[in-house]
Amino acid sequence: MIIFKGDAFLEKGIAASYNDILEGRESKSKGKPIVVRYVSEEQKFIVLDGMHRIVEGLLEGKTDFECDYDWTGKYSNLFWIPPKEQRFNLLELQTRINNEQRV
Repeated sequence: MIIFKGDAFLEKGIAASYNDILEGRESKSKGKPIVVRYVSEEQKFIVLDGMHRIVEGLLEGKTDFECDYDWTGKYSNLFWIPPKEQRFNLLELQTRINNEQRV
């Protein structure tokens, strides 16, 4: 799964959604599936809509999410593939947290 980390201004990506949740601005689409599109070059899905739902789910301990595929192209203006260094990596984060807890 490809998820954009976000920008330095906390206006986009999962970082912005996390900041929103911390400030009490919850998802306006609770219960709806995450919207994704398949990136054939990488054989992965990219998240187009649902960052707040992902953050809320992760904070609840979820790692599986219901997804809908963007068949209509409604989100095609959001279809940008961030470079690898600008992607959120849950496994990397979990490893870092586990290592910090051992110290």
